[in-house]
Amino acid sequence: MTNASEQFAPTNLSVTVTPDRGQIGEWGTWTVRFTVGEDGIRQGGAIQVALPISWHQWWRNSSRRVQATAPADPFYVSARASRPGVRLRCEVQEETPPGGATEDEFVKRSRIDIDGRPSRYAWVVRVTVEEGALTAGDTIDVRYGDRSGGSRGFTPPLWGESPDRVRAAVDADGSGHFVLLPEDALPWLYVDPGEPAELAIVVPSTTVAGEPAEALVVALDANLNPTWAPGLRVGVRVAEGEAELAAEGRPAPIATVMLDRAEQRSVRLRFVPRAEGIIRLRAQSVDGRLYAHSNPSRCAAAAPAERLYWGDIHGHTSYSGDGTGAPEDAYRYARDVSGLEIYGNADHDGALSEQDWREIVERNARYYEPGRFVTLVGYEMGYRYPYGHHNAYFRGADGPLIKGREMPLPEYWAQATPGEVLTIPHHTVALGRPGRPNVDWSVHDDRFRPLVEIYSGHGQSEVSAPDHPLASDVVDFTLTGPADSPSSVQEGWLTGLRLGVIASSDNHCARPGREGFGTMAVYAPELTREAVFDAMRRRRTYATTGSRIILDFAVNGTPMGGECRIEPGQAGQAAHLTGHVTGPGPLRFVEILRADLSAPAEEREWQIAHRHWFSGMGAPCELTLDWTDEQPPPHGVYYIRVRQRDAIHGRVAMAWSSPVWVERG
Repeated sequence: MTNASEQFAPTNLSVTVTPDRGQIGEWGTWTVRFTVGEDGIRQGGAIQVALPISWHQWWRNSSRRVQATAPADPFYVSARASRPGVRLRCEVQEETPPGGATEDEFVKRSRIDIDGRPSRYAWVVRVTVEEGALTAGDTIDVRYGDRSGGSRGFTPPLWGESPDRVRAAVDADGSGHFVLLPEDALPWLYVDPGEPAELAIVVPSTTVAGEPAEALVVALDANLNPTWAPGLRVGVRVAEGEAELAAEGRPAPIATVMLDRAEQRSVRLRFVPRAEGIIRLRAQSVDGRLYAHSNPSRCAAAAPAERLYWGDIHGHTSYSGDGTGAPEDAYRYARDVSGLEIYGNADHDGALSEQDWREIVERNARYYEPGRFVTLVGYEMGYRYPYGHHNAYFRGADGPLIKGREMPLPEYWAQATPGEVLTIPHHTVALGRPGRPNVDWSVHDDRFRPLVEIYSGHGQSEVSAPDHPLASDVVDFTLTGPADSPSSVQEGWLTGLRLGVIASSDNHCARPGREGFGTMAVYAPELTREAVFDAMRRRRTYATTGSRIILDFAVNGTPMGGECRIEPGQAGQAAHLTGHVTGPGPLRFVEILRADLSAPAEEREWQIAHRHWFSGMGAPCELTLDWTDEQPPPHGVYYIRVRQRDAIHGRVAMAWSSPVWVERG
């Protein structure tokens, strides 16, 4: 079956779609009308129609099956010709790279798109003229969600913002050679968000008394799409701490915000902290239906040496064969909806052309705003065992696109410049295949791999534990189970690797920073690309599921991510752990974990050396760490694990620190 591969100038040929928009979550019927051109369509000829790929993205990082065989089932598609006596055959092309159709609800394999490229979300409808012929001006209606046979219909995508075009191709003479219609002959499909279902208010995690700051206020629908309904007005006030809000340029106890322009996704509100301590703001719609508390902001009396910034540096857009969403949408969502300060797209290297790469580099430069929004240039390297998946990120504004299939990871490290590129492994446990590990930890180069992604939308990789509440086959984002040992980050640490941790969403719909899907926390002296990159190299990072938990700790004054040496006679050679944890909500537990790297390899294990456990209504949101390990191992490693009491968007909320490595002299 031939797919379209070239364009031509249409002659009196057109394609329309009715309606030309849809609201997320609403069922309906969309009719794509193909008006036949002067060449007509002979018996045996055919057309192909494809909706934008984003209209086929479904739950669990999959696509939803479009079908033309069961009129009573959802997502049924049919075709009808305007000329009497013409009989059509409507079918969904389900060729996959190895071949084979599917009846799965959650489809996670590529099919050939209308332009000949593979995509997880490619569902091409082919309508063949089996009897009769069509002449100029005749029409073929392709109905997505035909309800005449009892089907519930069709729905717009779960996530969407920028419009995209319906695509079509024609084989007028039945030769099997389809020709794509040019873009200017194709209609746009628009997506409207659902009704507001929740508010979010985001403040900087580090503020300084007397220094102005901004709060981001956003309304979201049930799928976390930005949606500010006409007339929605939100009041903001200080819920904890000392700060002044600015309403119309003047201090006010309550500031009411609303959108000024329809294209806005959120509102930014200026406030000024007035005293050190924790500051939280509260937002509530004027009708009282929606409300939210902000994440905590730790206000310092004077400018600190490091500030805490949040980022998501692993996500995919329509550049990737398993991603959707306009790349522009990802940057805007990160900055204006999630309120991130750091963003880095990491589309799959195998899907990127040199032109794509130049576009990515240019877009990163355009959105980079030092002091406000840092963009990191990078891509995902498609390695498999023994290396496992890695993402490459560059310190500068550009870097070479070297595809994983072209160069083994050790060769990549050998030709790279230390300090200019990082390679970060991800989902080392999640997305595993039972019976084999995902990664061989003995393959490493500390100059280029100081970090590992311990959590993403696919689940946690801290431990190999199928019963973990954040295991990959539990979190409802993927369909595969955890990989076998030794794939976990804990097991990597036990080999002696010096790895800090980050988390990222690994989202595939241009929605970075979605709550519950993973964010990276970075302590850096300033918000610039170089400062953030260098902080990542120093392992001044930690990971959360998306909850903006403030976390930092030190061992004998050596901060998280560092290496501490206890000299003989120094305070009895004890390891003194200090730090703080502040959650957006009540804490369930804070644990200090320890391992002895001086033990024989086969005897090394992790122990919970100290734990704070909270239950009931009295659980605090904040905890000061102050614990001494009187007999630390000769070569030890410590890290902090935090869980909040309440789940967020159906997922357990957790944080993991980067470790501190301790050696007794």
